[in-house]
Amino acid sequence: MAQKPTDRMGEDALSTLLSALEELVNNASQINKKIIYAIYFLMGWCIFVFALWISSIIELHLIGILIYTTLFIMVLLALRGLLGIREALAVVINRYSAYKFMDNINFKIPSGSTPVERYLKYLNKTLNFEKNLIKKGGKIESPKKLPCGITVDYYAELKYNAFRQLMGHRNYSFFLMKKDSVDISFLKSFVKCIKNFADDRKTEIGRAVIITSRDIDDEVYDYLVNFRSEMPLQVVIEMDDNTYDFIPIIAPRSDLLP
Repeated sequence: MAQKPTDRMGEDALSTLLSALEELVNNASQINKKIIYAIYFLMGWCIFVFALWISSIIELHLIGILIYTTLFIMVLLALRGLLGIREALAVVINRYSAYKFMDNINFKIPSGSTPVERYLKYLNKTLNFEKNLIKKGGKIESPKKLPCGITVDYYAELKYNAFRQLMGHRNYSFFLMKKDSVDISFLKSFVKCIKNFADDRKTEIGRAVIITSRDIDDEVYDYLVNFRSEMPLQVVIEMDDNTYDFIPIIAPRSDLLP
C-alpha cells in the first residue's frame, strides 16, 4: 500500500487546522457580539441595583442594604467575568487576523510624491487606516512637533470616552516620520520621546514608523527585532525594486489601529 508523502500530510494537517481556526474565529465574533449585549444589560442592572442600595441606606432598611449589597457584588463579578471572556476572544480574533494579514501581505510601494504619502496610501489600501480613524472620531496632525523637539511628519490619535474604554476600546496614537538614515542613537531618542508623549496623552502607541531609503546596520536591526515585544516600532525601507522592507513586520490588531 502506497504511503502519502510527508509534505502532503503536513499540508493536509495545516489546511484542516486553519479551517478549524477560521470557524472558531467566526463563532468567536458572534459570541463577542452577544457578550457585548450582555455587558450592556449587566451595566444597566448594576445601576438599578445601586439605586436601590442607596434608597435602602437612606431609609435605613438593614435587610435591603444586605440584599442589594450582595446583588451589587454579584453583578460586578459577572460583569468582570464577561469582560475577561471578551478579552480572551479578542486575543483569538487578533491572532487569526495577524495570520490572514501575513498570508496576504503586499510589499509593493504605491505611487506618490513623497515617502510619507506613499506609505499612507499603502496603509489606506491594506487597512483602510484613515477611513477607520476618521469614522471613529480620530484626529490627524501633519506635521506634529513633539515636546522633546522631534517633529514627526504625521501624527494620528484616537481617544474613546470612559464607557467605550470599559468595553475594551483603547486610546491609541500613531507616529510616522521620514529620515534619510536611521542609527541606534536616534532610534533610542525617538522611542523615549514618543513614549513620554503617549504617556502624557494617555494613549497606547498603535505603531511608530520611520521611513527611509537606506539600509540599516545590524545593531539597529537587532534593536528593532528585540524591541517589538515592548512597542510596535518599525523601520520601513523603500527598496530599489519598488517594494517595502518592513523591519520588523507588524501584524495589525483589530482593537488597536493600524
